[in-house]
Amino acid sequence: MSSCLTGSVLHREEQVTVSSPVSSLVMLIVGPFIGIILILLLVLWRYRRSIDLSCIREQQSELHHKPD
Repeated sequence: MSSCLTGSVLHREEQVTVSSPVSSLVMLIVGPFIGIILILLLVLWRYRRSIDLSCIREQQSELHHKPD
């Protein structure tokens, strides 16, 4: 009975080692790609936020300095 279990465990390990290089290769490609996209989204969000804040400040300064 123990030889049966050992055989199935070895068979499972072989399947894991065969699929592992493929999955690690995919992660090596997909991981940095997702990281770059996240960084670009963060930069875009900060850029849009700074533009929105500058527009708000400009509008407020126009309202405060507008002669009556």
